[in-house]
Amino acid sequence: MNKPISVFIPTRYESRYSLLGAMARELAEAFAERGFSVCDEFPASGSEREPGLFLFFNMLPSYEAIPEAVRRPGSRVAALQILVDHPLALDAGLMDQCSRLPNFRLALPSIDGLHLLR
Repeated sequence: MNKPISVFIPTRYESRYSLLGAMARELAEAFAERGFSVCDEFPASGSEREPGLFLFFNMLPSYEAIPEAVRRPGSRVAALQILVDHPLALDAGLMDQCSRLPNFRLALPSIDGLHLLR
């Protein structure tokens, strides 16, 4: 039997209505229900050799907040940033650094800025 990939989803966020944390917890629960190994703490070392997913919402405070195992060349851990805020909220310098990672992807699930009017 194949070992399920590990999914790392930080669930502690500073947001106005705690929505980011709630979304992260719901997504973590959905992954767990599908049999994935889910945790909100990234292991200290060696995990870059195992396939995995580091998933976070909006912007991290710095490039260094991306676990070192994700940033190592040849890492088998993909990084997925889900931006639920407006794209103008992206930090250009941080995005430049992240875009250099071959295992980094950015998802923009909002098709319009309607949520900004609510």
